[in-house]
Amino acid sequence: MKVSKNQSIGERRKARRLPDVGSVELKLSAQSIHGKAQNLSDDGLYVLADLSLRVEVHIAGEKEARKGKLIRLEARREGETGIAVIFDKND
Repeated sequence: MKVSKNQSIGERRKARRLPDVGSVELKLSAQSIHGKAQNLSDDGLYVLADLSLRVEVHIAGEKEARKGKLIRLEARREGETGIAVIFDKND
């Protein structure tokens, strides 16, 4: 697989990126989340929680799953969510 270093202005990432690697499957650890609710309305709320959401990532074409933590969820267009995961250092 060819990997290219991202050279954009203001880029803070240190690792090289693959733009499109195909299919992945994320498995989340089952746990309860406790936090402080903010901005409660009839439509929803925002929650601040002191936790780490652990995930297991299965990437198409790789034999071993990678472990890490979910660090960001981003609402995109209708029915689509961006998910950022940082891998554990030992993977």
